[in-house]
Amino acid sequence: MDKKLKIMVSLTVYGVEELLDRVYSLLTAFGYEVWMSHKGTIPVSSDETAFDSCLKAVEQCDLFLGIITAQCGSGLDQSGLSITHKEMKKAIELGKPRWLLAHDEVIFARRFLIDLGYRSREDREKLSLQDGATSITNLQVIDLYEDQPWSNCL
Repeated sequence: MDKKLKIMVSLTVYGVEELLDRVYSLLTAFGYEVWMSHKGTIPVSSDETAFDSCLKAVEQCDLFLGIITAQCGSGLDQSGLSITHKEMKKAIELGKPRWLLAHDEVIFARRFLIDLGYRSREDREKLSLQDGATSITNLQVIDLYEDQPWSNCL
């Protein structure tokens, strides 16, 4: 019997549950063992934090799919990074076979801020979003996008 490849899907859960359900169904139909927080399929240990379990899953998966949306995850570590951000950085660090997708809202917001003169993280730190912002919920999604090896090409 062939071993199924384990693919970890890293993506903020809130507000994109339907997308997650579709991605899960599609990848499962293609024969992958899908690890996804939304579906509760990431291996966890009672003596680990959610951050630790997710990062361990990145280490143990065969393939990695990261999706950057306009929403930022709610869980932030001491450095201010979301679980999703840390997972993607870990997959890159480990050289995992990976696919990283970015929603056009994130790319547009980044380009628009650059056009306004906010070219770097330091420039964007001067900005704050109003409570209830809906286009981008946290400017850190642009940081996450820029942490990807291909972002300087776009």
